[in-house]
Amino acid sequence: MSIEAEVSSQIVNQSLQFTESAAKLIGLGAKNLAALVLALAKDNEKLCGKTSIPKLLMSGKPPAVQKLKTEDIPKFKAEAKKYGLLYAIVKGEKDAKECEVIIREEDACKINSIFGKIGYATTKEQDGKNDPSRTPQGKKSNEFGNTSPTAPMKTTDDDKSVKRQVEAYKKSVAKSSGKNTRTRAKAKPKSKGK
Repeated sequence: MSIEAEVSSQIVNQSLQFTESAAKLIGLGAKNLAALVLALAKDNEKLCGKTSIPKLLMSGKPPAVQKLKTEDIPKFKAEAKKYGLLYAIVKGEKDAKECEVIIREEDACKINSIFGKIGYATTKEQDGKNDPSRTPQGKKSNEFGNTSPTAPMKTTDDDKSVKRQVEAYKKSVAKSSGKNTRTRAKAKPKSKGK
């Protein structure tokens, strides 16, 4: 009987050691999970969905702006949810027919896919062999694509308002953090005198 008692005592000891190690692992896992949840709660960084402009700019990645009709916002939100897109919608006036969607520049391919699905025209990529020349032939125009450094670039009032909002936000962040950052001054076009 001493052999049976010895074997049974070893089984009990091993089961107690196994239970003890399992309890330690569960405790460590719970502690790490709690630390992770606490860190995410403090950071409060949203990974997808609608957010505000300051939170979108906090990532430090350059923003991109796309125009969207206000009537298409619900369709856009549904598709953006499917794609996991982080975006901010900037509405102008209450009666405005268009609004602007601000995204991270790295998500441009996602927004192109979304716009294609909701019925907006998208640009097709070409193979590059038959691309038109980037330098205009003959007369030079003041539109996009002009390579002349003195030609002003056309911008819309809506683009300027978003740019102003972004610059104002950057300035307020710089003031609150105590850093003195300088913004580049826009170069004025030089006039050619005769």
